[in-house]
Amino acid sequence: MPRMSGIEMLAALRDTACNAPVIFMTAAGSEHLAAKAFRLGVYDYLVKPFDGDTIEEAINRALFKTRLAREKDELEHILVVADTVRQTVTTLAHHINNQLKVINGGLTLMQENTVRPGGLSTYKPTKTILHDCLNSADRIQAVLRVMQKVTKVELTVYHEETKMLDIEDALRKE
Repeated sequence: MPRMSGIEMLAALRDTACNAPVIFMTAAGSEHLAAKAFRLGVYDYLVKPFDGDTIEEAINRALFKTRLAREKDELEHILVVADTVRQTVTTLAHHINNQLKVINGGLTLMQENTVRPGGLSTYKPTKTILHDCLNSADRIQAVLRVMQKVTKVELTVYHEETKMLDIEDALRKE
């Protein structure tokens, strides 16, 4: 090549952040040149003379490795998305379950208050129970609104192992 060597061209190509598979072909091969070429990320190194089958095999290997790398990246992305969905579901289930327990407990107390005459003195007043139930229903709605803004929520650890979306601060702001 008139202006630069093959290694210089390969280095310039890598400086452009091009990650296309490169098969390095040379008429003057050496171990030193091969080592430089592989350090610069070539998929294969061919020394002239070579036949069509050798070139075809080198191209097939490069394409296969490229396909594998792309599939690996796609699978890693899918895993990240799946983990985010798992964290979202875990968080949502946790927060809604807590509020539903408050509602359920309040309704049970109200039922007991209405079944036992004179029971009002030993239980929370019905007005307070209704207020707690309505507050829990409002919190469930707030959790759902916050979950819609999930990209702005950070992760927290729950029970020292389960990662969840930290929505408590967002709920306070809501």
